[in-house]
Amino acid sequence: MIEKGEKTVVTVHEDKRHSYQEGDYVVLREIDGMKEINDLPPAKIVDTRPFTFTLELDSRGFSDYEINGVCENVKVPSQMKFHNWDTSLADPVASSADGMLPVPDLAKFGRSE
Repeated sequence: MIEKGEKTVVTVHEDKRHSYQEGDYVVLREIDGMKEINDLPPAKIVDTRPFTFTLELDSRGFSDYEINGVCENVKVPSQMKFHNWDTSLADPVASSADGMLPVPDLAKFGRSE
């Protein structure tokens, strides 16, 4: 079921939990009734519950949802910016927006827990 609104709420079948997370992008296809939502560009998931997820998509002007549909997770490229080589060599921590890669927790490295 798809609820119209400023943010679109999608509810999956009661026997099937979705595996989406906040920040994922999805494309909706083959939806009967709400034809405007079919094959739109990927929409970002902004909130998740076990059987529902909320899309960053204004669907107030769409026609009413009737039945069926397919939701597909898609990968959306994101642009990363870095400093040039000279700046990065002089200050490696400031070479990206996230700084250097974090050191992983090696306390349980090699243990099967």
